[in-house]
Amino acid sequence: MRKVCAGMPKQRYLLILIGVWLIGGLSAQTGFSLQNELFYSTYGERDGIWQQQVLSMDAVTAGNTRISMRNDLLINGKNRGSHNQGFYDRFRLTGLHMQDNWRLGAGAAATIFGDPDQLSMYPEWQPLALQEKRNHVSAYTSFGKDISRFEIGGHLMLNTLSMDTSEFSFEDFSFQSTGRKSLTDYHGGAVLKAKLGKGLSLLAGLDHQDGDLDAPRLFRMTGTKLGMAHQTRINRQFAIESQLLWQHRESTALPSFKSNVYVSDLRLRMNLCPELIGFVQYTNRSCSDNRLSQLWMISNYLRGQLKYSFYYDESAASYLSLGALYSPENEAGCYRLQILISRCMAPGMPERESTCALKGNEISMANSAIT
Repeated sequence: MRKVCAGMPKQRYLLILIGVWLIGGLSAQTGFSLQNELFYSTYGERDGIWQQQVLSMDAVTAGNTRISMRNDLLINGKNRGSHNQGFYDRFRLTGLHMQDNWRLGAGAAATIFGDPDQLSMYPEWQPLALQEKRNHVSAYTSFGKDISRFEIGGHLMLNTLSMDTSEFSFEDFSFQSTGRKSLTDYHGGAVLKAKLGKGLSLLAGLDHQDGDLDAPRLFRMTGTKLGMAHQTRINRQFAIESQLLWQHRESTALPSFKSNVYVSDLRLRMNLCPELIGFVQYTNRSCSDNRLSQLWMISNYLRGQLKYSFYYDESAASYLSLGALYSPENEAGCYRLQILISRCMAPGMPERESTCALKGNEISMANSAIT
């Protein structure tokens, strides 16, 4: 089975290359990139060195209609770390048409998983079952329309996951295969935004999700939301953005005190000089029941980021980025340092990129070629 899976990406890449070549004459920009990454980690289960490769192709048409095609292959070494597949191959096709203040979008994606680990993906209603993901197919459609100071939009997404399942047998106290199974879920929503002027805007929306899962009550949920946002600029260097959002959720799987969620955001944007930008953001999430008898705090987040773009690169593709996140309620904190240097070797030669990233206790180095 592993040999068959290992050979499938090569055939797929040949088809993708042919497809990119066929639409290349119609596209305004066609790109190909190959990226190799080597990771060194000193964190728990990911301790050691492991690698991954990503092969990507993009073709985008010109004019009011944009079509993009992309294929990613990720291969993990012997030490997978937190990844649960030996590799996956994902193909994505998207389209966007913009005309007369209309935005119409559609897309589809297919992912093939190879050499997966057995996981308990649904412990709530299948505690004695294990699943191995084999393929995932998704499709979506979206629309948007600007009318004076109003903006309306909506989307619909469909997902289908196929997997090999096993259930625990009390006869021999082991997991026995129960064959291939598919699960489908969908998500839809609509939103209305109103710009009131002086940086103030209002938002109202409706969302619904459902599916044919074995326990649909744990997934079915309808939500309504109302929000308000404000933006103001202090001077050329600093701007403040704030947002208040209330969401009411109807679901039999939620306890009563989680029926209403309140999110507040406060962000300070900084443009310190042409090469240095950044932001600091505070987010609070709380919840309550319908009677507001008691307010429960879910979490606080504090985020920050600074990005320095090297002055010699007019495209701003070469930069140094430093970011951090802290959440005491989730007992979570991480930092990330990323350096990306883009350089063109000579006219007509493919552009080269070198990346070094530090995240938490992980260091990764990457080299890529882009044409």
